[in-house]
Amino acid sequence: MLTHEFTLAVLCGGESTRLGTDKGLYRHAGDESLVARAIRLLSKSANEVLIVCHDEAQRRRYKSELLDAEGSCRPRAFKVITDQGCEVGSLPRSALTGVATALVHSRYERVIVVGVDQLGVRLRQLEQLLNQAMAMPQKMVICFGDQTGDPLPFPSIWSVSALPALLARLSQNACSVRSAIRESAHHLIEQPSQRTYNDPLSVNSNTLQDMNNYFGQPLIDPRGRRLKYLRFSLTEACNMACTYCLPDGFPEWYRHKATLTLEQITTLLTGFRKLGFSKVRFTGGEPSVHRDCLQAIEIADSLGFECIAMTTNGLLLGDLRPWIKAGLTNLNVSLDSLDPIEFQKITKSSQLTKVLALIDQAVALGVSTKINTVLMRSINGSTKSINNLIDWAAERPLTLRFIELMDTGLNQSFATQERVLGTEIESLLINRGFTRQFKKSDIDGSDGPAVNYSHQSRPGLVGLINPLSGNFCSSCNRLRITARGHLKLCLFGNHDSPLDLSSASAVALNVRQLIGTKPERHYLDVGNFGNVATFRTIGG
Repeated sequence: MLTHEFTLAVLCGGESTRLGTDKGLYRHAGDESLVARAIRLLSKSANEVLIVCHDEAQRRRYKSELLDAEGSCRPRAFKVITDQGCEVGSLPRSALTGVATALVHSRYERVIVVGVDQLGVRLRQLEQLLNQAMAMPQKMVICFGDQTGDPLPFPSIWSVSALPALLARLSQNACSVRSAIRESAHHLIEQPSQRTYNDPLSVNSNTLQDMNNYFGQPLIDPRGRRLKYLRFSLTEACNMACTYCLPDGFPEWYRHKATLTLEQITTLLTGFRKLGFSKVRFTGGEPSVHRDCLQAIEIADSLGFECIAMTTNGLLLGDLRPWIKAGLTNLNVSLDSLDPIEFQKITKSSQLTKVLALIDQAVALGVSTKINTVLMRSINGSTKSINNLIDWAAERPLTLRFIELMDTGLNQSFATQERVLGTEIESLLINRGFTRQFKKSDIDGSDGPAVNYSHQSRPGLVGLINPLSGNFCSSCNRLRITARGHLKLCLFGNHDSPLDLSSASAVALNVRQLIGTKPERHYLDVGNFGNVATFRTIGG
């Protein structure tokens, strides 16, 4: 988590005739503008955000553009400024002028500067810069180096004390950011000499074709639903034996049939990026059982997925930092009880403390964290057990989500007997002072079908996912890949479709051909749970 005070400056002043609009205002396929996207992805921990454009006309356009986006971005302080007039005087139009302008207006000594067209930059790279800067003299510029050892202009971190030198350069029409860095005291963060995957810092985004190549072509089903969230089961194997999912554990002899190869994973992820998918959640079974799980996250990151999540029981991850470095942004941890006896009865595991330690680390590191809880009336479904979970979660900056126990081919009578409906929990929450949250938007699909409840004096949220007592199919934005590489159009659909894994383009074409058969909704309400025998095959 970024804990140091700093300003984030997003440079938006460049002209882009090839895109037909100011680059920062470009909207691919009608989605949010690039400037709104940059703020959403990068401003989470910034003390203030400066949008640097060129002149007053641009400033008005950008300010108008961000009025609607500001609610979802929520920077602590926010300004749109120009690089003309004011304290910097009349200077040439250049990226270096934008840097100088940001230093003039910043309220903080450290300023992280990023270009609005740097589509591959994520918050973790800003964290690398800032952590390096804390160990360096303030006058130094901190940036990444390219493969030749030359500085990459952006993202980079500058000190306000560098302003006089920048103004002197600009007064002589010396406008190169690289040259300014080379001739200043600076520190380069070295990147790996050999990259197996794409370099997210070198994404080119100057033309419409560049944008199409990066963002992909949107996938929309016949009912107008935009599909952009992939739930990807890496393996059917699991290292737990939860009562409601896999009570007898996973058969060792079957493991080789229940896992995708790294090549297949790469092909599938690339194919779905071509379809405009921006979020992927790795599931199982237990995804961390797969030997290439960490590499799968790296690949997703290099391909440009903005939200990379994992649903896990938490026993095999260990230190979370390598996972975050690989690109993990969101973590869902299965936790059905805080009581060691209840936990062991449900999971056949005695390692509750290990799961709780992982959750504590995720929160401390600033990872968006959700807790998935399935209640069973005879084990953890008492009011006492539910209240214990609510009290624990409400004191932490995370979301606890109660998920109704759902029918499958092997547990229908069990689920009917043990299920605790979300409507029962809702009344308990309301009586305890929680109120329902109404979202203005959910651009990255991070909340999905959950209905969240908040308490005015506590940081944690409590969510309800109610596939039986509620229905969220009309806003479905997801597709699923099983651990055998089959496409599942609906969680409770009757069919899985094998995909052509010969290439990413073949995957994309297959999915486009099949999307017309995505059903309008599930039919759990009439007892049809499709071909789901157990959730270990698809991860929910």
